[in-house]
Amino acid sequence: VLKAQDLIRSTSGCGLSVASVVAVIGGGRRSAEMRFRALTGQSIGSAIVLARIELAKRLIARDGRAVTSVYAECGYASDVALRRAFKRVTGLSPQAWRDSQSVR
Repeated sequence: VLKAQDLIRSTSGCGLSVASVVAVIGGGRRSAEMRFRALTGQSIGSAIVLARIELAKRLIARDGRAVTSVYAECGYASDVALRRAFKRVTGLSPQAWRDSQSVR
C-alpha cells in the first residue's frame, strides 16, 4: 500500500487507473481496496482524484494558467471534467479557488 501511495503521489495521479494501483498492491481488487482504505482512510480512486486536484491547484495558482490549459496534464479528458471534479473536492470552481488564494 505504501508503494501504491508513492506511485499516486509521484505521478500526481495522472495516467493512473485503479487497476494499475491494484497491480502494485497485489492480490484482487477488493482485497487491495480494503487494505488501501484501512491504511489511508480513502479509496484508491479517491486518492487518485485528490492527487489530480492537488496538481491542478499548483498549476493554476503558481503558473496562473487557465483550466483549459491544464486539464490534460491533470489526467482529465476535458476541462469540464476537471471543473466538476475540482468543485466536488474543494467546493469551489477553479476560478473561485484561485481568487480565494490571492486574498490570503
